[in-house]
Amino acid sequence: MEDAELGGPIKERIISQIEHLIWLIENVELFGGARVADEASRVMGSLVQATATMDANPAHASRWQKGWYAFVAVCLAFNFGAPVLQESIQAGSGIVKEIAGVVDQIQGAE
Repeated sequence: MEDAELGGPIKERIISQIEHLIWLIENVELFGGARVADEASRVMGSLVQATATMDANPAHASRWQKGWYAFVAVCLAFNFGAPVLQESIQAGSGIVKEIAGVVDQIQGAE
């Protein structure tokens, strides 16, 4: 995303939170699904707050909404799949890739 779409400090905070969430998912066997769900909730809260400060340009909103919906879908998939994920950490690799894709969208392939 361009800086005009989302302010620098807000953008950096969200990217940092998502990267931390990815790290937690990759290390779910150490910290557990509850910690991942808690961090995902924080990220979602930050994203909701960011939408209030976002530029009103419809083209920007469209890209933002696509990223937002993708992230929410990934979080829902994780929350419903957490028991399966705890049984088989390999099942989480797809979720990590999806979240990484959302990070790439937010960063605008910098």
